[in-house]
Amino acid sequence: MKTKKFFHHFICILIISLFHASAQSASSPAQNAKIPEFVNFAKPGFLAVNYIGENEKNGIWGIDIWGVMDYNGNLIYDGESQWISPIYDSAGNISFSNSDGFSIYGEKGKGYGVVNRDNMVVVKPGFTGMKIFEKYCIAEDSEGELSIIHLPSLSVVEKFKPDFNIYEVKGFSEGKILVLKDDIGYSFYDMKGGLAIPFELLSGYEEAGTFHEGRAVVMKESGDDILCGYIDETGKEIIPARYVYEESWGEECMGFSNGRVIVSDTDFKAGVIDRDGKVIVPFIYSYIRPYENGKAEATIEDDDNPSARIVKWFDLDGKETTPPAPNDDDDVLEITRDDESGLEGYADKNGKIVIRPSFDIAFPFNHGHALVQKDGKVSLIDKSGKVILRNIAKDVYIVG
Repeated sequence: MKTKKFFHHFICILIISLFHASAQSASSPAQNAKIPEFVNFAKPGFLAVNYIGENEKNGIWGIDIWGVMDYNGNLIYDGESQWISPIYDSAGNISFSNSDGFSIYGEKGKGYGVVNRDNMVVVKPGFTGMKIFEKYCIAEDSEGELSIIHLPSLSVVEKFKPDFNIYEVKGFSEGKILVLKDDIGYSFYDMKGGLAIPFELLSGYEEAGTFHEGRAVVMKESGDDILCGYIDETGKEIIPARYVYEESWGEECMGFSNGRVIVSDTDFKAGVIDRDGKVIVPFIYSYIRPYENGKAEATIEDDDNPSARIVKWFDLDGKETTPPAPNDDDDVLEITRDDESGLEGYADKNGKIVIRPSFDIAFPFNHGHALVQKDGKVSLIDKSGKVILRNIAKDVYIVG
């Protein structure tokens, strides 16, 4: 039987050297003989830590399995006999839990299950592969049967066994499961296990993405470029493949939202189209940031003349509009940089320094805490700048 690669992740890692904290009150994970290679936030109150060297020794691909550490430096899962695995949110960003706090949990010799936000096992380990997509989990057992589990109710919605070997489950949205067959073609299953879009209809595409508002992105090679178009729920091509795909965006970033999607033409100019391919914002911009509250920021830049930079805001109809109101959250801290020293810290919404620039790199706050780096080591701080944990990893794990 062919070795499965059900939840193999292709991850881009930026390795940065990190921070030594001087605060005497900070805790350190001293009980651990080794300092983790990587660290990232797992869920409120917990960090994900990775001992990639040890995992490789044990024949486990280390990037996919992580230990869990609390803010006191105690290991909840050791990353070897028990671990959690990365999952992705709807925008393709890495996370270690979904919006309801569920995480993929692994136990050596048993397989994969699910834990909740309190690290209690709610789906017993026993699956050979597993992925979480928003409120649903797709799990595969040793016989190749797929289970669709609704996580909030912990109920199995459907079980079925595909009539071919699935190389990887790529995504799940709008009631359709995107699968890759033996690394040679894509198709979509419906919730009952029937083929919603057969392989033959997608045979002309190199890759496909999940459905968003009735449209799924599909990709074709064209010279040195990968061009993108969109199909409907029957597999019919609605928008021809004529837009450039940037790998760093991720497939999920090209999904429709509010009937709009930001794409780039073959001259690498950004614009906005609707679900039928009609141009809403013309392709003249250097880049367009994602819509927030119905507004998108579009920028024209001139590398030879930075002062000629033009910024406009558009609504969903493509009409020019005013910028959104400033964030009124008094608790928001933004990263600020000292031009003279090059060090980073944090300021409030009015630009007042709250945590003085003293870090080589400061990362965004997550539930009241932030990871910071200095002199090759990582620390965890709170919003007052107090060091909660110091020397907790060698590197920060970032997905691009």
